[in-house]
Amino acid sequence: MISKKAIKKKRIRKNGLNGNKPVPSERLSNLLTMYQKICKESTCLPSPRVVRDIQKYITLNKYLVKFIMYSEADHKSYLLEPLIKSIRNVHYTFIKELYLWKIPLQHSHVATM
Repeated sequence: MISKKAIKKKRIRKNGLNGNKPVPSERLSNLLTMYQKICKESTCLPSPRVVRDIQKYITLNKYLVKFIMYSEADHKSYLLEPLIKSIRNVHYTFIKELYLWKIPLQHSHVATM
């Protein structure tokens, strides 16, 4: 007699659910390309801090959980909406914290978060 536990393990192996987790660098590279694409479409500059952090975590092969975005004095302010759209389009669910400094926010941007 085969136990219920053995049958469940067999189903998991058969369905390919055992150990097939997405690689962090693939997820982050998809996020980076989507962020740059959306920024280009909306004619705004991508935040260099966000791009640098994503590239750093791609090389480390770890998930980026804390996003920091701020406006620099010598550049035009960056927009939050392309970052939010790219996170949603890629289905990046590993974000835990989002820090914003001197970023102009509209009510619609806050409502979409």
